[in-house]
Amino acid sequence: MNPSPRLIRAAEPYPQIRIEANPSSEKMGTLIRKAQIHVLITFQNTGLKLKLLNSLFAGRHVLVNSLMLSGSGLDALCHCADTPQEMIDQCNKLMLTPFNPVFIKERKKLLFPAYDNLSQAKHVYDLIYGND
Repeated sequence: MNPSPRLIRAAEPYPQIRIEANPSSEKMGTLIRKAQIHVLITFQNTGLKLKLLNSLFAGRHVLVNSLMLSGSGLDALCHCADTPQEMIDQCNKLMLTPFNPVFIKERKKLLFPAYDNLSQAKHVYDLIYGND
């Protein structure tokens, strides 16, 4: 959201890079689904990030730094790189790696039911109303 002028200028020389400023929810969903790689970096170990879950549920390859995974238990679903060169190498590799049904099956095994909204809502309902 609200990309800085510095970021816009940095992307200008590269025809393969396009800054999408303030996309609608619908547009963001389309971008997430169509992106070959989601690169997520954090500099704070502050728990599970919603953008990580969103990328895993709706996107293809997810490339993160180790702080993004800290304590999440989602390491097996992501590619990890901590240096700029490692990021570049992983991006080059993942751009050529098809995202296939095997990856989706693995994600479902680890994401459901722990991170599924419907499953969690049922769990909360059962806690409140005493159903097991």
